[in-house]
Amino acid sequence: MVFSSNLFLFLFLPVFLAVYFAVPARHRTAVILVGSYSFAGWWKPYLVLLFLAVQAWDYVISHRVYRAHQRDDAKWAWRWVVIGVGGDLAALGYFKYFNFFMHNVNGVVEATGGTGFTFTEVILPIGISF
Repeated sequence: MVFSSNLFLFLFLPVFLAVYFAVPARHRTAVILVGSYSFAGWWKPYLVLLFLAVQAWDYVISHRVYRAHQRDDAKWAWRWVVIGVGGDLAALGYFKYFNFFMHNVNGVVEATGGTGFTFTEVILPIGISF
């Protein structure tokens, strides 16, 4: 589903907005979360697992940063931040640039007379950059 499709404009968006404004303000964040996962899962349901994994990763890392700050251990807090951001960037880099990298490697290998690598194209999940 894309943002300009009739399905999104005339079904998904009105239902989402109706639910969003019908619930109390304290539950609206949960509605946005469920709506976002529903939108992403509409296209490829298994990609919701990717988003859940990244969310779990960030949740665990953020707690480690918090605990390091509670111990006044700025060195480890910074290390956990670097590990967390590094993991997020690794996931982003894989999904956004793996195909580009492999096509270029194959181009160089084939230009030098070799046979390129066979690989499965990686699908770029909608919203991975956000």
